[in-house]
Amino acid sequence: PRLLYIAYGETDDFAHDADYDQYLHAARRTDTFIRQLWEYCQKDPHYANNTTFIITTDHGRGDAIKRQWTDHGTGVKDAYQTWIAAIGPDTPASGERQNSPVYYTNQIARTATTLLGIPYDGKGKAGQAIGDLLNKN
Repeated sequence: PRLLYIAYGETDDFAHDADYDQYLHAARRTDTFIRQLWEYCQKDPHYANNTTFIITTDHGRGDAIKRQWTDHGTGVKDAYQTWIAAIGPDTPASGERQNSPVYYTNQIARTATTLLGIPYDGKGKAGQAIGDLLNKN
């Protein structure tokens, strides 16, 4: 495939259940799945050095008030914040960044299609491609 979308949902489920131990196990499993998929891609001649992973979350979780870690939404301080990671031949290795520009979830689709070389008409809903992930700083 030219594009593969995977949604791992265990961490969200266990967080809503306030089951912190299982939440941590789920996060570790998800990290392992991502690592294994990356290692497979790097061993396969078709995908090696020709594959970019964009990894993010569908929503954030508040951490300002610790008892609210199980929830998200407008009533939870800072739950609107998420993170994004990218690895691949088209993305510069910059490590964890601080004081970077603000990016939005609506920029991910256009970033992915730009990496694939596919024109994208988001009909006004898509944000601009994230230049920092495209080696176009």
